[in-house]
Amino acid sequence: PRQLDRERATTSAPSCPKSWQTYFSDVSFDYNDRRAELTSSITTFLMSNVGQTFVKEVHLSDDCTISVAIDYERLKRFTSDIPDLHAALTCAPLECMACLRCA
Repeated sequence: PRQLDRERATTSAPSCPKSWQTYFSDVSFDYNDRRAELTSSITTFLMSNVGQTFVKEVHLSDDCTISVAIDYERLKRFTSDIPDLHAALTCAPLECMACLRCA
């Protein structure tokens, strides 16, 4: 019950992605958090027509692993309006990849 209450509290915000707990289990969701802002920006991009081309390249392997090969130069070209994405990939790549996966 206590774990369930914690999960409900950390994901109760209307804009909290369902996958937040998977990638940021030790962080309560806060829309103003840099990870939440970046995840939101990436999600918005992936929902766009251009972003959909990246999502279409999803591969499902036999062991039910989902992967997406992303060409960084192509991503950079189409996401120039998300400057935090490129800074995060350079300065905090593990955290940035978690934001990409969460989105």
